[in-house]
Amino acid sequence: MSATHAQAENLSPSEKLNADSFTKQLLLEALRVGASDIHLEPWGNEVSVRFRVDGVLRAYDDFPRTFDLKRLIIHWKYKVDRLGKPGLPLDGRLLKQTGFDDVEFRVSFIPVMHGDKVVLRIFDHIKTPLDLESLGIRFETRSELSRLVARRTGAILFTGPTGSGKTTVMYALLRKLVRDSKSSMSISTVEDPIESEIHGAAQSEVNLEKGFDYPRALRSVLRQDPEVIMIGEIRDRDTAEIAMSAGHTGHLVFSTVHAPNTAGVFPRLIGMGVEPFLLLSAVVGVMGVRLFRMNCKNCLDEYEPDEKLFGPWLKRVRERRVREPNVDKKFYHGSQRAKNTGEKCEHCKGGYRGREALSEVLLTEWVETEILEKADSTRIHRAVKDRMKSLEDDGTDRVCGRKTTIEEMARVLGTIR
Repeated sequence: MSATHAQAENLSPSEKLNADSFTKQLLLEALRVGASDIHLEPWGNEVSVRFRVDGVLRAYDDFPRTFDLKRLIIHWKYKVDRLGKPGLPLDGRLLKQTGFDDVEFRVSFIPVMHGDKVVLRIFDHIKTPLDLESLGIRFETRSELSRLVARRTGAILFTGPTGSGKTTVMYALLRKLVRDSKSSMSISTVEDPIESEIHGAAQSEVNLEKGFDYPRALRSVLRQDPEVIMIGEIRDRDTAEIAMSAGHTGHLVFSTVHAPNTAGVFPRLIGMGVEPFLLLSAVVGVMGVRLFRMNCKNCLDEYEPDEKLFGPWLKRVRERRVREPNVDKKFYHGSQRAKNTGEKCEHCKGGYRGREALSEVLLTEWVETEILEKADSTRIHRAVKDRMKSLEDDGTDRVCGRKTTIEEMARVLGTIR
């Protein structure tokens, strides 16, 4: 019997009831505010509880400071893995959460100075966008993706920081393929972890402890006669080469690559050791994704951004307005005050409510010479900037359309390329 098992067995019935009651309270509040993650972290004698809402961490002030976090963690660890070893990281699903039939909770524990930090990732299948349009992907990007997918062969890669919506986009594409094919297509995935169930796809989860890593899983999947393969992430040369070979030999492959932008994906793969000719024969296009917070419509008001802090973005928006005189000349943000009463807006926090996605698509055929010459991302970007509508272009459109603020674009995209 493990130490965690023994400690969990020693919890009194009232302690278990309190832990279950608090867990339910915490999860319900997180769902109410639309949180994607819950962070619990011991800081000295206090416990920090924060929700990630629309990509930003916010303190949860209603957490009872007298609650015994250590007892709660013991209770959760026991539910995740009864054989877990104390003092080591642990990942798993928080099981048997009654009343949350359409929600999954993945929990991660890691030892820190004053105990364990815990992060719960929330997968709310009712609120998760099921298609690209509801995710806010613009029409031109959706059309380009549809054209690439219609080829039914080649690799389509997605890039963006953690939490940018890459996997959500891939899930949306897979669900569309399942619907359109009416179950006549063989679809397989290899993920770490599986974030959402897709009816009509055979989903496999990487298990490093058992030696079931991405390369091994992909080799096994390719023996299963798949037509479409989704790979959670290309992390190394072996995974990259197997994915490229699959795209080259008649499979439709979706995967993600961590790179600063779409132009950086090819140098990143070449840096892993993938030969340029294999990229040219396998990759058909790369999509960049960034989620941004939208202005709250219930307290939308005019304002003036700070010229010193956001000069480059202001210049970009003004240039757009010169080219298109009919574009609104004013800037808007959520003022956090209801228009009719002037009281605090009940629909948002910080003037934002909900998120949509910026996107850009780079076609491999545009940069064949640059790939063969192993060009860096700056040169690749120069080669496509007049052919591709960039993330910054998309962001400028959203600012001009009252969707969001220059401050949010600067937070999400940073320095303009």
